[in-house]
Amino acid sequence: MSRDFVVDLLSAVDRAVPALLALGDERSRAHPAPGKWSPREVIGHLVDSASNNHQRFVRAQLQDDLIFPGYEQEAWVRLQRYAESPWDDLVALWAAFNRHVARVAIFFSLVGISVQSAALLGHFAPLILLKRGVALGVPIELARAQAYMALQLQSIGFAVALAFFGGTMLCRGYLIVRSAIVPRAIGVALLIEGVAYWANSLVDFVAPGSAGAVLQILMAAGLAEVALCLWLLVMGVNATRWLELRSLAFERGA
Repeated sequence: MSRDFVVDLLSAVDRAVPALLALGDERSRAHPAPGKWSPREVIGHLVDSASNNHQRFVRAQLQDDLIFPGYEQEAWVRLQRYAESPWDDLVALWAAFNRHVARVAIFFSLVGISVQSAALLGHFAPLILLKRGVALGVPIELARAQAYMALQLQSIGFAVALAFFGGTMLCRGYLIVRSAIVPRAIGVALLIEGVAYWANSLVDFVAPGSAGAVLQILMAAGLAEVALCLWLLVMGVNATRWLELRSLAFERGA
């Protein structure tokens, strides 16, 4: 389901591009009120948000903690002079970044599924070792030890798969928060769940004794997926409404 959901969001981005370009140079440059961002600055800020979240997804795979640098959104918008940037270029950059983040989510999902599928073989290995190993003359104690190690390897593989699934949750949560087509609270909950998945996998490796407590947190955070499923089943994704809200937000300076 996660891959189909990301594909839907990619489609929503494609539909949004013509609507954004239709604002034109003058409307995209106009400030609706003093102190309010123009559409150009809003899109520039969304580019900054996408770029910062993208590097956080990558950094999380390369470091041992989940502490990332923040950024001052007002300063970033001002220093990069988005208000003077060509409107067409800004829209193209925004669309490209969001498409890339969506593809990163698909990557996490596919890798996680592949690792988990391979790890499931660990469930069958003990049966083969205990049944056929003994028949081939392998000492029963050695066969039991090998079966136990196979189950341990399965557990490790599953923890690795969950780490990639956590990346999927982070990407999905980010896209939902920025999409305005699904309640933002669900997106925030998915972001929290993604961090919980990573914490669970990390604790499994570095502090197995505390894994039970972290797993309880993950189970509670997993309600975010239930909320998303129920929303999609009952309400669905209204891309047309999203385009209307986005255009209205630009006009009012929201």
